[in-house]
This record gives sequence, structure tokens and C-alpha cells, in this order.
Amino acid sequence: MMHSGNITHIVRQFLPHITRVYATNINSGLINKTYLITTGDIKPEKYILQALNTAVFTNYKAVMHNIERVNEHLASEIKKHPGCAYQNMVFYKTTTGNMLYKNPADNNFWRLSDYIDSGEISGDATASEAGRILGVFHRLLANFDVSKLQMSLPGFHDIEMYYHNYKSTVKQKHKRRAESPDIRAKIEAFSFLIEQYQSLKREAALPLRVVHNDPKIDNILFDKNHKALGLIDWDTLMPGTITTDFGDAIRSLCNTVSENCKNPEKVSFDLKRYQDFAKAYHAETKAFITKEELHNLAFFALLITLEQAIRFYTDYLQNDKYYKITYPRQNLLRAKVQLKLLDAMYKDFDQMQINPD
Repeated sequence: MMHSGNITHIVRQFLPHITRVYATNINSGLINKTYLITTGDIKPEKYILQALNTAVFTNYKAVMHNIERVNEHLASEIKKHPGCAYQNMVFYKTTTGNMLYKNPADNNFWRLSDYIDSGEISGDATASEAGRILGVFHRLLANFDVSKLQMSLPGFHDIEMYYHNYKSTVKQKHKRRAESPDIRAKIEAFSFLIEQYQSLKREAALPLRVVHNDPKIDNILFDKNHKALGLIDWDTLMPGTITTDFGDAIRSLCNTVSENCKNPEKVSFDLKRYQDFAKAYHAETKAFITKEELHNLAFFALLITLEQAIRFYTDYLQNDKYYKITYPRQNLLRAKVQLKLLDAMYKDFDQMQINPD
């Protein structure tokens, strides 16, 4: 651990009584600069200190507005239901009542939250728990007035926009396009999913709700007994459809290999993991989920997987401007992994349907 005077100064803007601060850098995140903060020696307490990446989250005030509103609502709902198995995140305000502190030494905007002790993720054992906790999250927020939230990242899950960007990019003649005709053929073969989505959107059948927008398995905390505790990484909280959250969670959880796997042929779709997740999710949401939402959960698993394939491939064609890579052609392989997963999902689509009973 390191003892930093600058970090101590920042922490004291939130916790002015703190005298001793130890900070350990956490490198797992891709966007924000994050530290594990330990205070005191006899009875140490732990917190998470983050510098919000305002280059990515340009509307950082909206990001924190959404976090504050959702945090307040969850805290209220949990208080009403003492037996609720959900551990809410606690964010601290500065001594002047703000959610962020702008540090003049580095011009970064910092925030402080409680540290939640968690265990390791363990494959199949977590599928049902992951579905349950996402369902609890959506259930606790089902009566939230979504008009109180702001669109902090417009277009974040806008597959039509991503597809348009892909079509514009692919028209440009360059070497990378010429080397990957198989990817384009596969994307076009599944473009009917986008057409189906457009029809669904015209019907306006899916209600706007509070959506996490990035409920991948890494953003779910589990205890040491593999029981899900809650969701973290709330920077993408916005109005949206819960079908998007469901689809993105499935894309992450039910791929039998990492999205960074170098051999797409190893990809397969774990149908049992999907069914365990879906059953647990439905048990928590059946009291409020609409017929249209339930009917489209499986469809959105396919749609969001196609969306991610398009994003990876477009970034590859644009010389890797958005996604961080560690070797050449990584985004191309990432796109292939998503498309292989999409193929496998499509073959099992009939078995992915959720019985409303």
C-alpha cells in the first residue's frame, strides 16, 4: 500500500474526520482511475475512491445525478423491505454537499463510495444468482419515476446508430475491409434482427424503466459463498428497457469463453446457464414485467450480441479508436467471437423462450 498526501486530501473532502489513509491502485477497470482506500489502523474501514473519466463521461453531472437519484430510491425501498437480499452502494457527499470533488492538483473529479467485500465468480454456480440479483435490481426500481433521470450517454445502446456507423465505415475502401468479407457477410445475414427491432420500437410496446446498461458478470458482486450481493459500476444508469439489460447480461454470462478468446471456434452458448439465469430473473420480476417485455427477453440476447459484434468490427475498420487492444486484429477477433456466439444463440432460440407461468 502507499500513503499519499494528495489522496488523503481528497478523502478528507468526504470524510473530514479521517487522519490516516492508505491507497491501493485497482487496475481492473478500463475507464475510471480507482483506488481501494483503507483508513485507520486499529479498526480499519474500506472505501472506493474513483476519478471519473470525464473524457468518456462528458456529461458527468448527469451521470452523478442519475446515480444519486437511483441510490436514494434503492435505499428507501430496502428500508421498506428489511428482508430484501440486495446490498446497495453508498456514495458519500463532500463537506459542501456535492457528489464529486474537483481536485485542483490534478483537475480530476473524484467520488467516494463504500467498499463491498466480495468473493470470486464461479461459472455455472453464479448463473441463477446473477439472474436473481438483476431481477431484484429491476424490481426495486420498478416504481421509480424514470422522468427523474437524464440521458447521460445518448445512443449508448442504439443499435440503429451503430449499424449506420458500420455501413458508412464499410463503404470506405481500405485494407482492413478487404481482409474481412466473412464478417460483413455474417453481419448482413443477421441484419433482420435490426429490422425486427425497428418494428418493435414503432409499436412502442416496451416501457421505459431504470436500466443499468452494463450488467456484465464483472459488474455483479458475489460473496464468498457465491451469493449475489448487488450491481456496481452505475455510470451508465439511464432510462431504457430492461430487455436490454437482460440481453447484455446473457451475452456476457452465457458465452463459454471470454470475449477476448483468440480462437472463435471455441465459442459456444451455454443454454443451461441461460435457462438458470432466466428462471431466476423471471421469479423476481413476474409481478411487474409486461407481456411484451417477457416475450422479447430472448430476442434482446441476440440483438445485443449483434450490436457488440458491429461495434467491435466497426472499431477494427476505424483502426481501433475506441476499444483498447493489446495486439493487432484483436477487435476483429472480438467481433468474430460475438458472431459465433450469435450463431449458437440463434440455433437455440426456441429453447430460450420463457414460460410466463
